[in-house]
Amino acid sequence: MSAEKSNAPTNEASNIVLLNTFVILKTNCRVLFHSDVLVWEKENSKKDKTTIPICDIISIKLQLTNADKRNKLITLPTDQPRCFTVYYAKQCDKQNKWRRYSTTFYHNDSRTIKIWFATIQDALNDQINRPKSLLLFVNPFGGKQNAQKTYEKYGKPMFQLANIDVDVVVSQRPNQIRDIIYKQALSQYDGIVCVGGDGTFSEVFNGLLYRELKDHNLDPINPDYIPKPTIPIGIIPAGSTDTVAFCLHGTTDVQTAVLHIILGQVKGLDLSSVSNETGLIKFYASCMSYGYLGDVAVDSEKFRWMGPKRYDYSGFKKFMLNRGYDSEITMLLSERNSNPLDGVMCVENCKRCDESIVENNRTVIKETINDDNNFGSNGVYPTNVTAEIDERWKIVKGKFFMVNGANISCACSRSPNGFSKFCHLGDGCVDLVLIRHTTFLNNLKLLLTMSNKNGRLSDLPFVEIYRAKKFTLRSPIAQNDSNIGSSTQPIPLSNHSHSQWNCDGEVIHESDLTIKTHCQLIKVFMRGTCQSISSDDVEHPSICCALCRL
Repeated sequence: MSAEKSNAPTNEASNIVLLNTFVILKTNCRVLFHSDVLVWEKENSKKDKTTIPICDIISIKLQLTNADKRNKLITLPTDQPRCFTVYYAKQCDKQNKWRRYSTTFYHNDSRTIKIWFATIQDALNDQINRPKSLLLFVNPFGGKQNAQKTYEKYGKPMFQLANIDVDVVVSQRPNQIRDIIYKQALSQYDGIVCVGGDGTFSEVFNGLLYRELKDHNLDPINPDYIPKPTIPIGIIPAGSTDTVAFCLHGTTDVQTAVLHIILGQVKGLDLSSVSNETGLIKFYASCMSYGYLGDVAVDSEKFRWMGPKRYDYSGFKKFMLNRGYDSEITMLLSERNSNPLDGVMCVENCKRCDESIVENNRTVIKETINDDNNFGSNGVYPTNVTAEIDERWKIVKGKFFMVNGANISCACSRSPNGFSKFCHLGDGCVDLVLIRHTTFLNNLKLLLTMSNKNGRLSDLPFVEIYRAKKFTLRSPIAQNDSNIGSSTQPIPLSNHSHSQWNCDGEVIHESDLTIKTHCQLIKVFMRGTCQSISSDDVEHPSICCALCRL
């Protein structure tokens, strides 16, 4: 059968119809290409149908070879194409993992092969979101120190297959990636990708955001606003825990991350800014944690020679000490989506995240006015404004084992639900998880709950979860500072008056900080997760490392 086309203009690829019989693995198959969808099935059966949308096709290749042992019926001169191969991505049985597949289509008519090849190639060229050139950073020191091998084995061959040009930079020191992005011209790239862990990813977006501030001539300490970068970024997981990659894709599978980058799957991701009384310090993507995890981050720096095991060691030490910290948290609760326990998970094509970016654009002027009236230029809630001004404000005091500002759920293979299972990637909110200081036995229950895929932190009586736009933590060390805090009541001092913050794995030694979310501040290569995470993706570690490896 010859190739058939509709009467629609040939430059409108979505209206083109191709229908032919090809030989696939010695079997005659009907093959249809229409509305940017490729479909094939056996000629004598309507079962085993395969449907691949153009958005999931990686590339198409012509083959000129005359040697084919599987399809002896086809005989063509060696200088004529006798088949084409379609390489595509498809979700495999494990729900959130994707794999590369290929199918070769044989036909006796070289003209038919050329028409199919040209049509599908034109449709691929119309996929405008796909990157053609990437700036890629490799962190050889993070995690298990196998980032270079990971890229060479999985990333490089698949980027070559997709005809993507990649400029590779291997980092040699901390913050080198951030510095390069801040200074180097980026206009020739369609995306920035890193091979590493959460800390490497943090270097990428912090460098990109501070570059945007510079390009817009904004003060990096007290900017009037935070401009959104247009270039998307991606992460190929090669860290210790890879919390960010797990939350973006529902898995830390390297091939899945690479395929989403190749296919140009892009979504908006919230970031949170961290400020002190002076001004902006940095941005984070996963979690800002005060107390236990802050202590672990500080202590683990002494044992870098141990590699990732240092987190388990320091985590066990600090867990046994069971310290608590007196604090006062002032939070601005979200007007919309205010219930962090509503049972609505963030999945692919999340309706809440789509609605939130629209709502955020409508209220940006209103929030700016509120910031000027309530928080001031540095984002700190002043002492002369009380919670009665607006019912959205809430103050919580007490002694806490941990205070966590979760920008994402913080799920990972060791903690399948993370700190807040129903936290969304792009709703402009941070889930504030307050874990009060309690007994050693209750802390064991906390670890067991976090390592159990059916565990619910909200069921524990010493855990409180709030959904907020911003929050400020005040510790006893600053109780006499008239410029910080939302209450005139003193906070009782304890033997250990204050902790430090663990910000995406990095230590911030100041205790009194303000955290504010920025709705979908960056674009990230991701598709989103399925409704649930396969149990095959979840490890079952000892309870002592469930928290300290988040």
